[in-house]
Amino acid sequence: MPLIKISVPENTIDHNKKIRIIKYLSQALLKVEGLPNTKNSRSLAWCFFNEIKNGTWLVGGEVKNDLMFYIQVYLFKEALNKKMKFLSIIFVTEEKIFLCDL
Repeated sequence: MPLIKISVPENTIDHNKKIRIIKYLSQALLKVEGLPNTKNSRSLAWCFFNEIKNGTWLVGGEVKNDLMFYIQVYLFKEALNKKMKFLSIIFVTEEKIFLCDL
């Protein structure tokens, strides 16, 4: 079961964009794991979207409230070969680039 955790500063992404991001990343990870895009498979792809309270996101000791995000992806240890692990990084990175354009 893939698990995705996305963290962003609060109030930087609206609800509809969060849903689009979650759907995209969930479908990308199902594809990487070789699972069909069915209701049953999607029920195995969990995603948590966390909003970090303003003033509590620090980078280099400085508070950051602009659009920064942190994405964690959890997969079974033996689920993917090296090529598929690399592809999963590409899918997430493409979504990160998409997020920057919002």
